Amino acid sequence: MTCAYARWAAPPEALELTPGKYALTCLIDACGVGRRAGRMRRMCALAVRLRDPGTGAAWVEAGAVEGLFEAGAAGGRGGERELSLRGVVGPVVGPGRLGPAEVALLDDAGAVLGAYPVEAVTVGPVDGRDAVVRCSFHRFPHPAAGAVWQEWARAFPSAPGGWATGGAEHRAGWLEVARLHAATPGARAGERGGGTYGLDGRALVDRAALYCALGEAVKGPGGYYGANLDALHDCLTGGSGPRPPFTLRWHHAAVARAHLGEEYADAFAATLREAGVELARG
Repeated sequence: MTCAYARWAAPPEALELTPGKYALTCLIDACGVGRRAGRMRRMCALAVRLRDPGTGAAWVEAGAVEGLFEAGAAGGRGGERELSLRGVVGPVVGPGRLGPAEVALLDDAGAVLGAYPVEAVTVGPVDGRDAVVRCSFHRFPHPAAGAVWQEWARAFPSAPGGWATGGAEHRAGWLEVARLHAATPGARAGERGGGTYGLDGRALVDRAALYCALGEAVKGPGGYYGANLDALHDCLTGGSGPRPPFTLRWHHAAVARAHLGEEYADAFAATLREAGVELARG
């Protein structure tokens, strides 16, 4: 199998490595499955950086991470998790307890795409080119977000509709990635001009689709403009993207309302109108 994103995508024993460089071949294309101590764990060929949340200083950087996007972590729960960093390239802090940190995800050029905040971080010693990090998440990363991060690492979205290419899990993962990317300095999705935005209700099959489409309509591919009603209100009042007044033209609204439910669709529309958005039906 030839891998389009040839960083770490296989256990280190499966690869011949040159110190200080990423592997040039791989056995798994996308988030695959690795094995550690008899347990099957999800591994992503995605460069990561454990960094200081205040200064952004790098503590550990590696070519892949295992255990970050574990299945079965849905429901908004958090807790402790063990991450295996594969292909450590530095810098490396000494082993020990570090306190709060961020697990930053990097694109192919080494720029930060987004980051997950973590607490109670403990870094183990580097064993060969691997290191184990134990940390606590307030909310675990969505299992489907790993594949989306990898897609964005290869090329940031330039065409609309990327969030609609998969099922419900893909949409939820995309929305998480868009939200965290929007909070990153230098986020690439930008505000669109014109004061009038269009929303196609035919694709709004659930709430994740609604907010993926809204972010894209307002800020372009990969854009974020809320993930629930509270976050939408924050964006409308200056948290992210354009502030009202502007016009949102909702095409095929009846189709969307059938999927979202009348109560939620009404609450969504009311949140927009109360903030000064003119909501027009297409």
